Amino acid sequence: MSTTLLPHEIVDRQLKAYNARDIDLFCSHYAPDAALYNLNTGEPIARGLDAIRTRYIERFRSPDLRCVIESRIQLANLVVDHESVEGISEERQEVVAIYEVTDHMIGSVRFLWPSPKPE
Repeated sequence: MSTTLLPHEIVDRQLKAYNARDIDLFCSHYAPDAALYNLNTGEPIARGLDAIRTRYIERFRSPDLRCVIESRIQLANLVVDHESVEGISEERQEVVAIYEVTDHMIGSVRFLWPSPKPE
């Protein structure tokens, strides 16, 4: 019996890898042409799996890194999370992450921070 993961299950698995700071497992949930975007500015953060890997290798160096889902909405292939992230800066950061899952891979993530975005 084959099991097809739902979009929120794919996002959950990448979150578990994020919290474990396992870069290979984390990246295994992203499509090769995946992209990350800053919705506040409309600018891309990273395009392509290599750029995503480079960004998160640096982030995963923080021993205190942890992301918690405060709330979630799923609509078809979109997963919208309100996330609390610790270990990036001195204060906890709140962010909305909109994941688009296509063919069982995360194809894009759009991040929206409260204005102004914490540094």
